Amino acid sequence: MTNYIKIQKENRHYIYNIAGIKIKINKYRNSKSYILKHKRELLYNIKRFLNRFSKCKKYDFIITLGMNCNFSEAFLKYFRFSDSTFWNWVSAYKCAREQIQVMEDIESLLRGGFEYQGKMWTSKTTGLAFHGRTQHAKLIQADGTPDKKQLDKDLEELISRIRYLHKKTRNYIDSDKRKLFVYTMISRTKEDVEGCIENAGIWYEYLQNHSKNFDFLVICARQYFDTVNACLKEKYPDIYVRKLKSNYENGQVLHLDLIGWSEIFKEFRPVKIEKSKNKTLKYDKL
Repeated sequence: MTNYIKIQKENRHYIYNIAGIKIKINKYRNSKSYILKHKRELLYNIKRFLNRFSKCKKYDFIITLGMNCNFSEAFLKYFRFSDSTFWNWVSAYKCAREQIQVMEDIESLLRGGFEYQGKMWTSKTTGLAFHGRTQHAKLIQADGTPDKKQLDKDLEELISRIRYLHKKTRNYIDSDKRKLFVYTMISRTKEDVEGCIENAGIWYEYLQNHSKNFDFLVICARQYFDTVNACLKEKYPDIYVRKLKSNYENGQVLHLDLIGWSEIFKEFRPVKIEKSKNKTLKYDKL
């Protein structure tokens, strides 16, 4: 029988030749990590389907307040839809007061200009960093120096988009429709956690005076949940606090906890979902 079976290795595959019939099998498909990954994806997709029939809170607008893109990444992956607002794809590690100042006066962000660094455009006055539309490779010339013409074009588009999203977000905040504001905590140290708790409170108090008909959701790494929940609930009992597994011990990457996000989106959902034509994250290609 063995005379009819031949096995050869080719890069990442085993090729089985059984009586002239060739079958190519990935070497790593039986690895523990590969199996766990696909089990997790399968469970995630099952939950996505079943969650449609669960009771939930629904909102006309879901507005993220930072601190980075974790929420936007997870939301787009889950709903295959994204209604971008001002803070969706922004690195916003500054305190809430500075963010609120930008919401009140967009010129406070723009008047100092921007600097291109780390594949993002950073405001010189606020430190807020934004993703441009152009791939990083297209902004660099063959000799490795920046392409000023392409950079100027990319920045012009970014400023136009910033102004549009700022106006759109202000309209959402002022709207009488049902809203969910989401503050995702990214914390490196105990002091960061305390700062994030304070910032969430500042945002909440601001929105209480400048918006209506809204809920406020704080998302944090699970190792900080007890602290965050106790501190916020003591002063702001109406705030929702939810937790996720963190990819890093310090709570920096939250979007990879697929099952955790599915539980959050089971509870908090948009009223209307319009399937996005582009279902991938554009900045992944920058």
